[in-house]
Amino acid sequence: MDGENKCAAPSRLESLFFRICFWILLVTGSAKIASAFGAAGILVVPDPVLQIPYRLLFIVAGTLELAVAAIIRAPTPVQYKCIALFSFSINAALYRVGYIYSGIGKPCPCMGTLTSMLSIRPEVAGAWLTAILVFTLVGGTFCVVRQFKLTQR
Repeated sequence: MDGENKCAAPSRLESLFFRICFWILLVTGSAKIASAFGAAGILVVPDPVLQIPYRLLFIVAGTLELAVAAIIRAPTPVQYKCIALFSFSINAALYRVGYIYSGIGKPCPCMGTLTSMLSIRPEVAGAWLTAILVFTLVGGTFCVVRQFKLTQR
């Protein structure tokens, strides 16, 4: 029994959570990459937290979001899905905290030029991204804790 894999299949709630996260990450990751190829002046300005141009930040963040979406969608063990989503969410939360404490005072241009193309106020986009971050972080935490408890039985 020691070598037995104790990972359970995802619960119905986890499956729903993964489907929602997949679509969220697919949309936001694609939007960031699309925004990176725009002509907005902000794209050459360095991000106050990581000190790299926003264009590069959008490409890296968008690619990571698409990679996590791929892991969630792939037929991988549920633990990998939980860890990928949780790790990404923790890093995004740490970035947000760093951005807030940088003293900029205005919303992060995380969606680049897409918000202006869609006529969405940056404050509204920032609020939605914060809500998404909380959703993925809380859900990912519960998922990781559940999987940990299953392996301890």
